Amino acid sequence: MVNIIYIFLILLLNLFLVLFLGFRYRLVLSFLSEKISRLSSFIIFCVAGSINYLVPFKGGILLGGPTGAKIRENIDVKKSSAVLAFEQLFEILWQLIFVLIVIYFTGNKLLKGNIFFKLSFVIFVLFIIIYFIWKHDKLVTLL
Repeated sequence: MVNIIYIFLILLLNLFLVLFLGFRYRLVLSFLSEKISRLSSFIIFCVAGSINYLVPFKGGILLGGPTGAKIRENIDVKKSSAVLAFEQLFEILWQLIFVLIVIYFTGNKLLKGNIFFKLSFVIFVLFIIIYFIWKHDKLVTLL
């Protein structure tokens, strides 16, 4: 028998994830000088995610995001498509970084069991990536 607390925790985690992704959508749109409310970004992302369950291969995100933004907030399809391209690029890049970190932790025989050096190296690499993004934030507006 499934414990009801686990179901409740999963629902809360999914709600937090959707709120975070809606906030990220709003943040990237603000770089393109488009102002939308938190509720609108949440609704747009929910519509795109719901359509994504019906259309395979992220077709719902590709079609539902720009269409929902055009209908809900009258945002240009080109701008919302640029935001979508940036988000999809971000989704792929963080997974690649995570895979590299996992490979480093599981496959490195040079630092046999010394977790302090491994963690400090990973934190150093992440700070370099964050610093590069912070210094070159104008690249986002070129989309």
